[in-house]
Amino acid sequence: LYRFTKNSVQTAIELFRKAIEYDGRYADAYAGMSEAYAHLYQQFDRNNTWLDNALEAGLKALMYDPSLSEAYSALGLVYLYKKSHDEALESSQKAIELNPSNHIAYWILGRTYRTTDRNRDAAELFKKVIELSPDFYSAYGDIILCYDILGEKEELNKWVEIANQMFPRYLSLHPDDARAHIFFAISLVRSGRIDDAKIKAARAIELSPNDPLMFYNAACFYS
Repeated sequence: LYRFTKNSVQTAIELFRKAIEYDGRYADAYAGMSEAYAHLYQQFDRNNTWLDNALEAGLKALMYDPSLSEAYSALGLVYLYKKSHDEALESSQKAIELNPSNHIAYWILGRTYRTTDRNRDAAELFKKVIELSPDFYSAYGDIILCYDILGEKEELNKWVEIANQMFPRYLSLHPDDARAHIFFAISLVRSGRIDDAKIKAARAIELSPNDPLMFYNAACFYS
């Protein structure tokens, strides 16, 4: 799911469906499917059916396990993409209350804050995400963007360098993660390493040549 390519998200949905075939009351699978449908809507296909499916799956997860943190964080994402920001905040905060180690809940809460122009609060949450899950590289891009918007260049540059140290280690373990390559390329550009960045961008496109989100990220990179 967290490769965030169209193919990987669709594959995740099929795997969650398969899990539910084996156990129709498996709350975790419904929560995962909810999050996957939400990402499918936001990143690849703005068909409201996917958000409807995401909401339904998240509510089913809570029906089978009312204390499941991941169900609340998935619903937080659904409400964020529905632009229901109060509900997104409430669901994400409930997810954290139920499981203070749920890094996805902090990430979704941070994204909700960022969407509502609370960038300093968002940055603190993204730091928590990285503390809990250092390889969750989406949070590095988020925190860098926060400090860019805030105009705090010293913090921005610090986190760019932290990201540039993280990506080689991550990619040594996951060399086929196309999105990680393009994120690394963008981070390298920020530190002036243009030639290295071009190599990473080319590798990203090679690994994921038919993905619309990859083209968007590559366009950001080249611009």
